[in-house]
Amino acid sequence: MGRWVRACSLGELPPGGRKTVDCGLGELIVLFNVDGTVFALSDTCPHQGAPLSEGQICEGTVYCPMHAWPFSLECTDKPPNDLIRHYCVRIRAGAIYLAAPETD
Repeated sequence: MGRWVRACSLGELPPGGRKTVDCGLGELIVLFNVDGTVFALSDTCPHQGAPLSEGQICEGTVYCPMHAWPFSLECTDKPPNDLIRHYCVRIRAGAIYLAAPETD
């Protein structure tokens, strides 16, 4: 894995919370804290650009607020998850870090 980029402090994302961040990785990223586990994925639905950060979460899935497209919070290549980016998350010294995508 390449470099890690600081997203925010863990205190800014309590359990049950969500936060949109711009870490300089080329897109807005939404962080979800589900029962103490932090997930990070593209904040923009590929269908019509709705912010996934405004979607409902149910059983490990976030639903697009515009058309209810379901996206697993876990990284998977099943459609439509293959249309968005999931980021690896690391918690260190009270901060949330995301793995920057490798570039060619």
